[in-house]
Amino acid sequence: MKKILALMLATLVLCVSLVACGNADNNDTPATSEPGTSESVPSEKDLAAAASVEKIATALINKYAEYTGMKDTYDQYMAELSEEDQIPYEEYLTQVLYVGPVDLSAGDELWLQGFTEAPTGFSEAYCYQPMMMGQAFIGYIFRVDEDTDVEDFKKTLTETCDPRWNICTMANTTVCESYGDLVYFSMMVVADKENPEGFTAEQKDGFYNTFIESITGSAE
Repeated sequence: MKKILALMLATLVLCVSLVACGNADNNDTPATSEPGTSESVPSEKDLAAAASVEKIATALINKYAEYTGMKDTYDQYMAELSEEDQIPYEEYLTQVLYVGPVDLSAGDELWLQGFTEAPTGFSEAYCYQPMMMGQAFIGYIFRVDEDTDVEDFKKTLTETCDPRWNICTMANTTVCESYGDLVYFSMMVVADKENPEGFTAEQKDGFYNTFIESITGSAE
């Protein structure tokens, strides 16, 4: 009887030890979230689909205003006017910069400046450019059709663009990039020996960064 009791006690001690070890192992294991509770990271396609083409174009033309020092020009211009004739900076920008949609169904092919052939294969587009062009600059944001290949669309843009669309000036740099179904296209003058008054290489990249930030920021 004593042998049986001793065996039962030994078995009980062993079971308690195993449970304690199991608990220790569980404490060392990182906690995992329940299925379906973790937040999914939006894909490039989702971010592009949620972004506003108009807001992206507006952000880019505002970046143009920043890079070209339009605030200083505005301040100097307002200083020459009487107080009653002065206008807010935001209103001034609407008079010297253009941001607008391209609607082919409304016969807006004329707004597709900068191309030898009007591009097709997009469902939405906005153009942005200065009203009076002392320096060649124009940009577009396109949302490509679902049945159009983005890379083919970009190739068409670069093959049909005309850097001398403006008779008085000529762009020396063309940028065509994409994010999801959105295509960023711009022609501008980047400073070199022949054009010292153009944008810097950093500013050229700054336009593209603004394009990306305008898309990814829409998810915040």
